[in-house]
Order: sequence, then structure tokens, then C-alpha cells
Amino acid sequence: MLDQALIDFTWATDTKGFHIPGNVDLNERDAVPLGERIVRKGGPLQRYQPERIEKLFDDFLLVRTPADLLQFVNRFGPLTLEGFYCEASEEMFGPSNEGYWQLDEGEALDLGLEYSGWFRDVLKEKHKPSRVARSFEAFRLEKYQVEIVPDVKRGIRFKFFPEKLLDYLTLRLAHVVLALPAYSSCLWCGEFFAKGVGTKRRGDAQFCSDQHRIDHNSQKRSLGPKVRPKAKD
Repeated sequence: MLDQALIDFTWATDTKGFHIPGNVDLNERDAVPLGERIVRKGGPLQRYQPERIEKLFDDFLLVRTPADLLQFVNRFGPLTLEGFYCEASEEMFGPSNEGYWQLDEGEALDLGLEYSGWFRDVLKEKHKPSRVARSFEAFRLEKYQVEIVPDVKRGIRFKFFPEKLLDYLTLRLAHVVLALPAYSSCLWCGEFFAKGVGTKRRGDAQFCSDQHRIDHNSQKRSLGPKVRPKAKD
């Protein structure tokens, strides 16, 4: 179903970027203090359509540290409507004021780190439906507005209306679990990559890039062992 569905969704980025006001080690996932947030710098908002960004979902899978998340949010905007609230700007985003009247600026730093890790866990268990079901049940997922729209080629199609970027990303995760493209873990570096129809890698690919395939084969031919990059969780 999702591979034939339409998604009507517009999001925005802050042209001045985002920052983490607190004292946070940007390279340590486990050292994030409770209550730390990612906050807009108050620049004009630039709207865009996430569906047109080919690598957006893949880039979210790579988020493992506060530095990774900050880079992602700087490029694609916050994950929630709350993330647009900041005292430095009166410009709002969204159909209403909901989400802006809050005590703290921005959104929780832990949110993006937690969800990115959950996405990777789901992909690892993609071929085990019962585990995927339990994983989705454990997370509080939003309800989506859905319409049935006419289509001259298919008759009808489903059309989803996500409220926030996190909803859109979760829809993409469901798409991956239910349909194409397939995702695999690279035998060399351990990172997930898309393969098959509509991607840059063949359906039987075992490596995320030609260079990593070459590195892997070179190590196999070498006499002495070499240290490969440690696979990440």
C-alpha cells in the first residue's frame, strides 16, 4: 500500500540554523544530560517538501550522536512543531499556534537520538514480523490523516498528511518494512544502505559502496589481518 501512496507534507528549516544551548559533549550519545534541547537561532523559515529529498530517511538512520542530530536538524529542520518555537523569532510554522506556547524553547535532544536508534532496531528485525510488531507497539505513534483520492492509472490511491517531520520519517520506515527498497547492513562498515529497484545499489549488494567492497576484498587477499571499522549499534 505505502509504495503506491501519496504524501502531502511541507516542512521548513531555519536559515540561521539550530544550536544546543547546554553544555553537551556532541560526540557522546550516552552523556546527554536530561532536559537538553535543540533550539532555533531565529532566522527566516525556508519551506520545502521532504518527499523531494532522496536521502532524508537514510541520513536520519545515520544519527547516533548529538553532533549527528544537530547536523540533520540544520539541514532538514526539527522533528516536531515544538522545535520551531524560539524567543528570537515570532515567525511560526504550522496550521495553528499549537506547540508554540510552551515553557522551553525548541525540542528535546533525546527525541531524535531515541527514534533514530529505534529505526535501526526495526530494520535489523525487518524479516521477523512479530518482533517488528512488538517494537512498533512499544512506541507511541501518532494517528495519521488519510484520504482516498482518485487516480487515472490505479483508480484510487491513499494520501497521507503527516503533521511533523517525525511522522513523515515513521511513514518512510513503515514503507521500508512493508515494501521496497530493501535495506541491508554493509559487510565492511556495518551501516545500513538501500538496495534494489530505485536505488544506486543492486538488489544483491552486500556493501554500501564500491570502495567498501574493494576494501573488504583487499583485506581477504592480504596476508596479515587488518582492522576494519567497528560496526555501530
